[in-house]
Amino acid sequence: MATAALCCEHTTPFSFDKDVSTTPFQPGNPARLTFNPGVDTRASWLPDGSAFLFTEEQLGRPDRDQCLAVMPGTGGTVTRTICADSDAGADSVNVFLAPAVSSEGRLAYLRTSTLANRGRQTPDHASMILATYTAPQPGTVVQSLPYFSPDSQAVDVVSDIHWASGSTLFYIADHFQYTCTNVSCTTADTSLVGLEIDRIILAPSGPIVTAVPGSVGATALATAGADTVYFTLSGSGNVHRLVVGASADSVIFTFSGTVTGLSVASGRLAAAVNGTLHLLTLATATDTVLPDPGPFKIIDHPALDPTGHSLIADVTDTSSVLPADLWLWRLP
Repeated sequence: MATAALCCEHTTPFSFDKDVSTTPFQPGNPARLTFNPGVDTRASWLPDGSAFLFTEEQLGRPDRDQCLAVMPGTGGTVTRTICADSDAGADSVNVFLAPAVSSEGRLAYLRTSTLANRGRQTPDHASMILATYTAPQPGTVVQSLPYFSPDSQAVDVVSDIHWASGSTLFYIADHFQYTCTNVSCTTADTSLVGLEIDRIILAPSGPIVTAVPGSVGATALATAGADTVYFTLSGSGNVHRLVVGASADSVIFTFSGTVTGLSVASGRLAAAVNGTLHLLTLATATDTVLPDPGPFKIIDHPALDPTGHSLIADVTDTSSVLPADLWLWRLP
């Protein structure tokens, strides 16, 4: 994938050079945006919709770090790459995930670090970082991981970070689950399980973490405004909506399949359902299945732009050994 202005360049918030390509390298609707043989995943839009961030694996680096990349909202050239700048010896695999930029330019993301070439499947260190979009590093650790949530759940990492206001974040608290692959359990598969949705308030006295009621087993999260969350639970097609402070949530729609990803913007809800992409008009509960990119494609982690007219999602080709790429849907 073409790349320009690499390595932690500090640029003006929500802008990029005029000579950067701002069209996909592959035409169509949907259009493929990334061609990296490594991981490209989990897009997150800037508040003005001019660009989006995503996690991009750097196969050209000896440690194969996964960095945050920035691409224009219409596709084209990567304009900025934010990689770990504190690993001079390149002896750790550093991964930046779940970026979220607020309207004030604050950046929250998950950073994990694993000693390279040791065969570990889980990170040695993890933390939620608070910084700014213009100066993403080193940032401040606002939550070290693992930690015990307010519901006494062991939280290993977090995902789906969203700003609700200038001082409040919502995210899914996740736990690593180990499953034996042989009788003696000398080897095991590692999977990530959503425990609940947590809210963190960045108070002057220190972060205050609370659990969102009814969110145990959460698998996807989206927010609208300062106090409304949408979420789904493991194995379910129900989309729940909760206004923080209300006594209970409500189920606003039920898809005929398991929902694994959500995004909400401008009265629209995008959902990944059994690997297909749905667009729901919230006012009328009208559900539209969006075109898929072709056979053997699994879609997940949708991200609507602020206008609700552009959508980016992970697309995995099950006929290939390569990981997911990002694709763009232009919506009427």
